[in-house]
Amino acid sequence: MVADSDGLSGVRELPFFDDLKIIEFNEANKSAARNHEIAEAAGEIVAFIDDDLVAEPTWLNYLTAVFRDPDAAAALEVAEDQISVLTPSNGRAIKTEGTNMALCRDVIVLMGGFDPAFRFYLDETDVNFWLMYPCHRTAIAPLAQVHHGYKASATR
Repeated sequence: MVADSDGLSGVRELPFFDDLKIIEFNEANKSAARNHEIAEAAGEIVAFIDDDLVAEPTWLNYLTAVFRDPDAAAALEVAEDQISVLTPSNGRAIKTEGTNMALCRDVIVLMGGFDPAFRFYLDETDVNFWLMYPCHRTAIAPLAQVHHGYKASATR
């Protein structure tokens, strides 16, 4: 988990806090924070969720289950009840949302990570275009649901 000092103080009260790998990151740049998380990740899949979201208890199980398809490079949530795997075509990328997505670590590392020039906005759009060129497929994980509260902030 990558978070700033304030974010870490909020998770210290969680009953599973001791099971988390905590990485403090205080730079106000979401892409740079995600790259730091990718660099520190030990697993094959890196999941992302924003600080103003609340995930359903089964969120991560559903989000990562789609990677059973060896061609899937990214995952996002939708409202349907069926997993779909989409392939970019006609020069159009598959739209993912950085607030709730997972990426194969090897794929995002080869792409060079998130572009730090996108500090708070369009970071996942840039990644979507990079996923499009080698035709990486994106799996839709319908039950990987989160609730977005759109936390107010002077920096967003």
